[in-house]
Amino acid sequence: MKVMADFIAKTSPINVRAPRGATLSCKGWQQEAALRLLMNSLDPDVAEHAVEFASYEAIIEALRQVEHNETLLVHDGKPAGISRMQESAPRVVIANSTLSGQTAPPSWTCIGTQGFIHGAFEMLAAAARNNFGGTLAGRLVVSAGLARADGAIPLAAKLSGGAFLGIDGDPERIKRRVKTGYCDVMVNDLDESLRILKNAVRKREPASVGLVGNCNALIPTLAERGIVPDLLADQTSAQLPGMLEFQKLGAVTFEYENNIRALSQERTPLTWVALSGEPSDIYRIDRLLMEMFPEDEMLERWIPLARKHLRFQGLPARVCWLSHGDVAKFGIEINGLVGRGEEKAPIVIAIEKLDSRLVAMPDGPMLETMPSAADGASWVSIDGGTGAGQPRQIGLAIVADGTPEMASPIERMLAYAPGTVPAQ
Repeated sequence: MKVMADFIAKTSPINVRAPRGATLSCKGWQQEAALRLLMNSLDPDVAEHAVEFASYEAIIEALRQVEHNETLLVHDGKPAGISRMQESAPRVVIANSTLSGQTAPPSWTCIGTQGFIHGAFEMLAAAARNNFGGTLAGRLVVSAGLARADGAIPLAAKLSGGAFLGIDGDPERIKRRVKTGYCDVMVNDLDESLRILKNAVRKREPASVGLVGNCNALIPTLAERGIVPDLLADQTSAQLPGMLEFQKLGAVTFEYENNIRALSQERTPLTWVALSGEPSDIYRIDRLLMEMFPEDEMLERWIPLARKHLRFQGLPARVCWLSHGDVAKFGIEINGLVGRGEEKAPIVIAIEKLDSRLVAMPDGPMLETMPSAADGASWVSIDGGTGAGQPRQIGLAIVADGTPEMASPIERMLAYAPGTVPAQ
C-alpha cells in the first residue's frame, strides 16, 4: 500500500465548485466522479455552512493519482493510503468521513435540500389522502425548524396545496430556504405571518412562510390564541410546549420518521447526479423514468412537479423513491443512455441508508456495505455515527459510464445494496 505523504493542514473555509463537462482530471471516470461529488458536497450552493476541511487538498491530489487497479482509503476525513486492488474493486473506501463543520453524508453524495424533498412530499401527500380528502388546500401546516431535512417541508406542503408556517430561530436558515425556492418569504413577526397564511387558507392557495423566532415560545402562543394547525409536520421533538395541546384540539400529527420507515419497506430513495453539469441530462432521465414505469402513480405525480418547481443545487441531480424491484433495471437503462450518447457525460447513481438498527452493532455498517463493494460499487462509505446511540450511515455510489462492462456491476449493486430490499 502506498502511504500518503504528510500534508499541511488547511483549515480555512472551503469554497469550491465541481468541474463540469466530459474532460477528465483523474485517470478514469470512477475516480473523477468521486472527486466531483466530493467537491459538489462542499459547494456553497449545496453545503449548509462554510466547511473547514483540513485534508481536502490532500484527498483531491490522491484521487488524481489513483489507477484503475487501485483503491484510495479515506479514514476520519484524511487520505490513509492507496492499495493495489483488482479493477472491479471500488476506487475509494471511506470510513468515518463526516466533513468538519457540518453533518454531511460521508459518502460525498450530498446534493442539498433537494435530496429530501421527494420523501417529504410523499409523506405529506399521504397525510392529505388519509385525513383531508387528498389535498392540503385550505389547510394550515405548521413545523418547528427549517434545518437541512426539515427545509424541504415548506415546498412539500405547497406542492400538496397547503399553507405552511415554519418557525426557526436561525434567520440564515430561513434566508437559505427562500433563496433556494423552498420557502416563499421570511418574516419576523407572528401577526404578519398569520395575515399571509389566513388569506392563503381562505383562498385555498398554497403558500409558505418562514418565521424567525423561538418555537418553544411561539407554539404555545398559537395554542393560546386558538389557532390550531390542521397538520403538525416536523422532525423535531413532539414534546414542545403546546404541541400536545394542539393534538388534543384535533391537529393531525405528521410522524415523519415512522412514515419514512413504512415507505422504505416498499421503496428505495435513489440519487443520480449528472457529471456533465447539464440539466438536460437529468431531464432525459426524467423521461426515462416515465417511459419505464408508466403505471407508477408516485412517479407520475412527482416527476412533473420536480421539473417545474425544484431548483438544482450544485451539479444537477434528482432523488426519487423507486420500488425495490425497479432500482436495478433503472440503473442499467441509465448506463444505456450514457452508452448511446444521450447523456453528455457519465451519471453517478447513489444510495444512502441511515439505519438505527445498527446502533448496537459496532460492525453493522461494515457487514452490510462490504458485499456491495465486492459487487462493483465505485466507492463505498461507512460511518459509525457521531456519538453513542447514533444511527449508522451507509453510502454506496456507482458510475454509469456507458460501457457494457458496467452493466453487470450496476445490476448487482443496485439489486442487493442495503435499502434496495425490504428489511427482514
